[in-house]
Order: sequence, then C-alpha cells, then structure tokens
Amino acid sequence: MTSKGRKRTSKNFPPHIEPEKLPKGVEYIPRGEGFFRISYADNLNGKRKYRRLCGSKASLSQIWQAVETQKECAALTFESLSISFQKSSKWREISHLTQKDYHTCHRQICKTKTGKCLFGDLKFSSWTTGTIRKYVDFRGEVSRTRANKELSYIKTVLKWAKEYDKIPVN
Repeated sequence: MTSKGRKRTSKNFPPHIEPEKLPKGVEYIPRGEGFFRISYADNLNGKRKYRRLCGSKASLSQIWQAVETQKECAALTFESLSISFQKSSKWREISHLTQKDYHTCHRQICKTKTGKCLFGDLKFSSWTTGTIRKYVDFRGEVSRTRANKELSYIKTVLKWAKEYDKIPVN
C-alpha cells in the first residue's frame, strides 16, 4: 500500500532516526535540544493539539513505544465521557454557573498527572473506587473544597454515563 502525501525528509532529524519509519502523526521539533511530538484532535474544541512524546536522543523503538502508550490511554476515558456529557441534553438543563464550574472541574481533572498519562486519559476500564479516592486525596492536599466539587462532577458524569449505557453498570 502506498502512502499519500509528500515523503518526510529533513536535515533537522537526529542522525539515528529514519523519518519514513516514524509512526503517523509524529513529528520532530528541532527547537532547543529537540523533541518528538504527536498531533491529535482535541475533542472539546476540535482544534489540533500536540503532546510531547520523548527527547531527541530516543531510539525509534522508544518513539513507537511512546505512541503505543498514548493509544492505550486514548480508549474510553473520563475525558471522552465528560465531553460526551457536555454535548448532551442533560448538560443543557444545568444552570450556566454550574456549567462554568463543571468546565473548571473538567479541565483540572483532565490535566492532573498520574503515572503514565493524565488522569483524564486513563482508560476507564482501569478505574476503581481506590483510583477516585487517590485522586480526591491528592487534590485535597491543595484544596479540599475543590476536591469535593471535582468528586461531585465525576459522580455526575458517571451517573449520566450509566444511565445512557456509555459504561457498564457494576
């Protein structure tokens, strides 16, 4: 199968990397010491976003491994459920101030880092009650009130997802 588009060539790539063997969507940014990043569509606003994968000294296998890790994190996630909830009719029934607060909760939950990926990018199948408890405890160290509001938002999204068969009832 032939690929469409122009061939990736650049004298800016590190010498140990063959550009045509890179995964789709991965590009090298030669700024500073250089790094590899992957592009993806942001589901919330439809814009193109980028996520750093690894530094310029990474081998081709490490780049592929980083891409696979990103794909693992991109299955059914809290972020995807939250975005679906925000596009639903239930969302429109909520007052404007609550929607604004929920947007703040959504951004904070989705940008909080866990081990491999962001909390919003964790596969939903790996969630447990303990996962949520650890998140609330972690956020509670900064602000107990915000942690409780974020927990309330998580519960709201999960309740909505169960009602509409987005996630299995457990």
